[in-house]
Amino acid sequence: MPIEEKTLSSVQSWAYQLQDIDLSAIERSPYDLVVMDYSRDGSDGGMWSAAEIRRVRESGSGKILLSYLSVGEAESHRSYWKSSWMPGNPSWLGKAIALTDGRPTRFNVQYWSSEWRSILKNSLDRMISQGFSGVLLDGCDAYTYWSDDRTGESTVLNRQIAADWMVELIAELSEYAHSRAPEFIVCVQERTRLLSAVSNISKGEQYLKAIQGLIAPSIFFPGEALEDNPFAPETDLIEYFQDLRSRGKVIFSLEYLAQTNNALDRYFREVKLYGFLPYAANRALNTLRTR
Repeated sequence: MPIEEKTLSSVQSWAYQLQDIDLSAIERSPYDLVVMDYSRDGSDGGMWSAAEIRRVRESGSGKILLSYLSVGEAESHRSYWKSSWMPGNPSWLGKAIALTDGRPTRFNVQYWSSEWRSILKNSLDRMISQGFSGVLLDGCDAYTYWSDDRTGESTVLNRQIAADWMVELIAELSEYAHSRAPEFIVCVQERTRLLSAVSNISKGEQYLKAIQGLIAPSIFFPGEALEDNPFAPETDLIEYFQDLRSRGKVIFSLEYLAQTNNALDRYFREVKLYGFLPYAANRALNTLRTR
């Protein structure tokens, strides 16, 4: 008899891994929810099969598997990427992002582009066909980039318009996914208070209706280092995510800490006081941590 999958609100532990994925390790892990890549290497040829995803979802007492999808950045190792692409060609492709985290090259994208939205919907179709429980939409803070006149991009938006267009994209993708898989879970990753940046209450309601949970990265150990920044909780962001939790959203806390960091115990203890679900990762997201 198939194991009944957990609901998002019942999740007690979670993990995040995008590279060097070992499905059997995820299957054996105690985590209730795992965010992972839909493919071994980002290509269609490397996609996990529906049978593989089903086996992992049914392992243990049941797991929720969210597939990673960046909505604000184009990634050069993805199947949609064309070798001829460069900033400005296609017109919606922005500048490359300077990376030091060990992950593949990424580029800013004008996320309001209809061509880019079609690419994202095609990706959702693949994830649904594979049998993923839902999706994590990353890159939702891209509205701050396209409303910053210091980037050197030829297009600069008003901040509220940029935020509104990001909400519209998230809502469109959520509606699209639910039209094909009504129980599909939609979570987002952001730390720039998107809900507070939109132009009006109806846009905020649109955002809240579209998502079930959020990943809040680096709000307890913020800083420039890739890992092990000092413990310095950002009060305004913590209050923002507490407010979202009070509105029924599940909040996943993500911090980049070494397994040997003496602050780990403090992190897990204090985060839980806020009702957030903690996970400590390495920046490359290429390891399944044991805690």
